[in-house]
Amino acid sequence: MPTIAVLEGDQTGQELLDEALRVLDPSVSGVEVELRRFDLSLSNRRATSNRVVHEAADAMREYGLGLKAATVTPEVPGDVGSPNAVLRARVGGKVIVRTGRRIPGVPPIAGVNAPISVVRMAVDDAYGAKEWREVDGDDELAFRTEKVTRSTCRAVAEFAFEQARRMHGKVFGGPKYTVSPIYEGMLKEEMDAAARRHPGVEYEPQLIDATYALLLSRGSEQPLVIPTLNRDGDCMSDLVLQLFGSIAGAESILIGFEGEDMRPRVVMAEAPHGTAPALQGKNIANPMAMILAVASLLSFIDDDSARTASRAIYESVFEAVREGTRTADLGGLGVHGGVGYPLAILPCITAMDILTFIRERAGDYDCPVCRDPLVECDLKLLRQDGSTYTVQVGCAHCHVTFVVVLQLRGELPAAPDVEPAEPPTPPEPAISADELLDVHEALRDFEGSFADLLRDRSRSV
Repeated sequence: MPTIAVLEGDQTGQELLDEALRVLDPSVSGVEVELRRFDLSLSNRRATSNRVVHEAADAMREYGLGLKAATVTPEVPGDVGSPNAVLRARVGGKVIVRTGRRIPGVPPIAGVNAPISVVRMAVDDAYGAKEWREVDGDDELAFRTEKVTRSTCRAVAEFAFEQARRMHGKVFGGPKYTVSPIYEGMLKEEMDAAARRHPGVEYEPQLIDATYALLLSRGSEQPLVIPTLNRDGDCMSDLVLQLFGSIAGAESILIGFEGEDMRPRVVMAEAPHGTAPALQGKNIANPMAMILAVASLLSFIDDDSARTASRAIYESVFEAVREGTRTADLGGLGVHGGVGYPLAILPCITAMDILTFIRERAGDYDCPVCRDPLVECDLKLLRQDGSTYTVQVGCAHCHVTFVVVLQLRGELPAAPDVEPAEPPTPPEPAISADELLDVHEALRDFEGSFADLLRDRSRSV
C-alpha cells in the first residue's frame, strides 16, 4: 500500500489541505493509501527547532510521496525560516514543475488556450548564492557568486522533454545563452542533448526574453513546456499561471532524483499559493490547486486505479467549475467545501439504473456546504462517458448545487425498462403563411406609427 507523507501547514494552507485530503479517502477515490502526518506549522517548527522538517523529508525519501500545505515563513533573521529549502536539499529535489491550464469561465490572456508547464531548477542559481558588498572610493560595489550543476541542468532538460511527451506538446524557450554561454549555456547544452534523445518531441529553443514576448504575442494553441534556470522559472511560472486568469488551476510539484537514470525518486505536490491569512476561517479560499496537487500525486503511483482516480479528480474539478461551482476569486459565490467534493468512485454494481443507485446511497454522504446527509437530493445525469458518469446533485436542505464525477467499476448498469414515449404532436403555428401575407398587403401603404396603427381600430388587416 502506498504511503504519503502529509506535511501540515499554517492558516488557510492547512484548511485547504484538509479539503484536499477528502478526495484521498479510499471510499471516495477507490485507492488504498496510508497517510503519515507531520506538523510543519510555524509554532511546531519553532518548538522542534526544525527537527520536524527533517523528519518529514526523511519520510518522503522513504515513501517517495509527499503532500504539503502552505506554510508561513517568518521574516525575522535567525528564526526557523522557510521549510522549503530544507525539504528540497534533503530529498534531492532538483526540479519544480508548475502547469497553467484553462479554467472554465475564466478568460485567459493573450490567446492562451493549451496548457503550459514551466520546468525550473529547484536549487542553485541565484537562490542560495553568496552575496557581499565592498566600498570602492566614493562608490559601493555589490557582488554575488552563483552556480549551477550539470546534473541539475540535465534533470531539468530531461524532465521537460518527458513532460512534453506526456502532454503531446512542445519544448519551448530556454536561457539567455547568447549573453552567458558558459553559465546559462550549460542548460542549453543539456536541452539540445535531451532533444537528441527524444527525436519525437517537438523542440523550439528561444532566449528567455523572447519566450516572454512570444507567449504574450502569439499565445499557445498546443501544450508548451518551458525549461528554465531557478530564478527565471520563478518569474516565468508566475507569468504563465496568470495568463490563464488565475493560479487556482495549477499545482506545484517538486521532483527529487537519485542516480543517473533521471527517474523521479521523490515527488512532493503542493499548491503554488501562500497561506492567505486574511481568508482564514472564512470558508471562502479556493481549494482547487490543493485538490489538483492530490490528483498530480496520484498520477505518480504505479497503479492503474491511482492513475484513473487522478484523471477523475482533474476532470471532476474542472467540470464542477464549468457547471457554476466557484469560489469568489473565480467570479462565484461558493464556499470552498463546494469545490472540495468533486469525486466519488463507486463500487461494482450491476443491472441497476445509475440514478437509482446513487439516490439509494446518497444518505451515506454529507453535503459539502451544510454537512447534512444528502437524503432526498435532486439528481440529474449530465453526461456518460463509458463507465464514468457526471451527475448534478442538489442538496434538499441548503439547496446548493454541485457536480460529482462517478466512476463505475464492474458491469455497466442496464438501462431501465421504460415504455417508449409517443412523439409529441407538433403545435399549430401561431400565424399561417397566408395570414402573414395578408398583414403585409394591408400594411404596405400605411405610413403612421405603430401607436397609430393600434389606435386605428377601424383599419382591417
